[in-house]
Amino acid sequence: MKRLIIMSMILSIMGCGFNGPKKYNELKFNKSISWPNYKIISFKSNNGINFFLIEDHELPIIKFNIYVKGGKYAVPKGKEGLGFILAQMLRMGGTKKYPGEKLDVFLEDRAVEYNIDFDFLNGEIDIDLLKKDFDTVMPVIIESLANPIFTKEKLNLAKMRLLTIIARRNDRQEEVGMREFKRIIYGKNSVLGRIPTKKSVENISLQDVRTFYQKLFVGPNILVGVVGDFDKNNIKQKLNNLFQVFKKGEEIKFNFPEVNPPLCKRYIIDKPGSNQAFIVLGHLGDYRLNPDFAPLQVMNMVLSGGFSGRLFENIRTKMGLAYSVYGHFGGERYYPGLFFVALKTKNSSVTRAIEAVLDELEKIKQYGAKEKEVEEAKEQFLNSLVFRYDSPKKVLERRLYYEIRDMDPDSFKKLINDIKGVTVKDVNRVAKKYLQPKDVDILVVGDKKDLGEELKKIGQFEDWKLEQ
Repeated sequence: MKRLIIMSMILSIMGCGFNGPKKYNELKFNKSISWPNYKIISFKSNNGINFFLIEDHELPIIKFNIYVKGGKYAVPKGKEGLGFILAQMLRMGGTKKYPGEKLDVFLEDRAVEYNIDFDFLNGEIDIDLLKKDFDTVMPVIIESLANPIFTKEKLNLAKMRLLTIIARRNDRQEEVGMREFKRIIYGKNSVLGRIPTKKSVENISLQDVRTFYQKLFVGPNILVGVVGDFDKNNIKQKLNNLFQVFKKGEEIKFNFPEVNPPLCKRYIIDKPGSNQAFIVLGHLGDYRLNPDFAPLQVMNMVLSGGFSGRLFENIRTKMGLAYSVYGHFGGERYYPGLFFVALKTKNSSVTRAIEAVLDELEKIKQYGAKEKEVEEAKEQFLNSLVFRYDSPKKVLERRLYYEIRDMDPDSFKKLINDIKGVTVKDVNRVAKKYLQPKDVDILVVGDKKDLGEELKKIGQFEDWKLEQ
């Protein structure tokens, strides 16, 4: 019997494997809508809140994604950490009827998920609840968001949580390297590079929290995405009534400073006792709306496309210099993204690893990619998109992502078509135009004493100090 069960399981797994994921050329897009298979209904309330709805009757559940424009971007200089503090206090505060812990019990009894976080461009509030509890739960949650209770006690607790995170954030080499490389490119004092410090957290007052909340939580800054088991005609009026408690107010406008990154700078962050070094090197990327965005993504896939990418195949598989090596050519909506390659290697291999990466960048810049590489990269990239947007919730989140950034709702569909049209000539052109291997900045996180002689082979490395 045991053998029979095992054989049945094996056959079942094998059967599942024969179907496999759809390839990009098998995807079907309905021309009448912006997203595959899901129709998004949108409307705007009198106080300026934008709503986006997708009906999904598979389960008796309703999910909310509420985006609040501004996020960490809107935090005043010297108050870094205010976004985290506000998110914590909103979640902990509750309402007059359901303060603090009482709100938690109320939600837990109904199996409600309720989380608040602040990203760079927006705050995000996620709510999952059963359909039958909508009329009971949502008025309580909206009350906690529209009329929050801010107390000194909750402020101190939120500060303590953030200070604990700050105290531990330099434990992992990879986390330190990626965070600080971004600050090297954008600048420590730029809104793109500022991070919370012990001093900035201690500077945050109760009035700072109230002022920040009042700036963000107004109608024009709020986007509400709802997906689940509801009737669109009935829920629209309910949503209108629920969210009328927010004032109209003034919409936050994004205005980013010009980025002037250093060129050919070499930095080291000392991590005594490390027998491996984390390396990240690169330079400024470009904008998301750049017409070359699609060929740049294909080019990056040729370089960094997992096991088949040039970096992995040559630096990991053939040379054995790193367990993994990866890269990204970023394009942001309002400011240029980053191009970087990152890897971890033993201390005695740092010079060889850096030279090997630069050699691969120089090769694709000078000699380009091959037809087969480009076609495989396109297929890999497009197949990955299937899994990024394979549920109504993911589709809705992407729609809100585009709305916050004032992008075309059809940006996903356009990217699909643009990727399909990329040629080897396009990839070689953008590689030659955008890659600058001779001008990269390099950051190494490792044992400075052990790495000293190794790093001298490729230039002078300055100390990069971490903020506490």
